Formats: sequence, C-alpha cells, structure tokens
Amino acid sequence: MKTYREQLGSLQEAIAKAEQASEQDLEVNGNRRRKKSANLDSLYRREAFLIRMIEREDGGSIVLGVPK
Repeated sequence: MKTYREQLGSLQEAIAKAEQASEQDLEVNGNRRRKKSANLDSLYRREAFLIRMIEREDGGSIVLGVPK
C-alpha cells in the first residue's frame, strides 16, 4: 500500500488532469452532451483527508509544492 504522501501525489496529479478537462462537449449521432470526467468534490475531500493524515504523522503541518 502506498504511503499517505504517495497517495497525495497521485491524487494531486489526478486532480490537475480533472481540472484541465472537467467538462467536455461530446457529439454522438448529432446529439450534443456534456461529460464530466471526475467528481472534483470527492477528490478535494480525499485530498484534505490525506493532508490531515500526513500532518498527523509529521506532528505538524506540511508544505505542498508542485513536483518538477
């Protein structure tokens, strides 16, 4: 199982991708529809949970950054 930090990194990558493509217009057989790629609210809640768990493990707060 991944550590909380590893899970957070993977989740933040998924959030970034979902934010970039949060809604797309699709046309199927002449009918236009919207497709949501992810439920961002759920992803944000999971992110907050993982941050709290990392803070608990570290005994304080963490600094988040964008990986290079």
